[in-house]
Amino acid sequence: MLLKSEEKTQCAIKAGIAACGVAMGANYYLDTRRAEYANTTDRLQAMNNDIQKDTEVVVARTNTAKQVIADNSKTLTRIAKDKDQAGFDKAVAQRQLGKVDADLAQLNKELTNMRKKATEYQQVAKSEQSEATETELAMVNTKVLELNKQIAVLEKEVNGLYDQRSAITVG
Repeated sequence: MLLKSEEKTQCAIKAGIAACGVAMGANYYLDTRRAEYANTTDRLQAMNNDIQKDTEVVVARTNTAKQVIADNSKTLTRIAKDKDQAGFDKAVAQRQLGKVDADLAQLNKELTNMRKKATEYQQVAKSEQSEATETELAMVNTKVLELNKQIAVLEKEVNGLYDQRSAITVG
């Protein structure tokens, strides 16, 4: 199914809001897991599963964001090319730039939430350090590292669009 640019943006925003949400808070997460699982091994396994799910969400979100970023990049390239031409419509260009700015703001908000969630997982792992084995902690830390790598992939894409957007001004 092919979507128009506006539909992709709306889909991306909805997916980001639904999938990423606001990070849960390390203490709340740990308290919830302790209530659900009596032993550290089970808690850390559940945490590994949660981190894996969040990593999959970040990967999916990155794929969706790449489509939006590609569309925005084309728009920015077109504006940069056309802005010095006769008949250039500044009002239309400013609306398009506003849409790009809104997309960037949404993506940055999502990145902030993703980074916060990864940091909270690290805090929870640190809280469990005294009760967990080295192997269990290594597994959690590996999952958090993978989550951070996927967040960095999305961040690189967003930064590229931001750099392109920053280079364009319309009187």
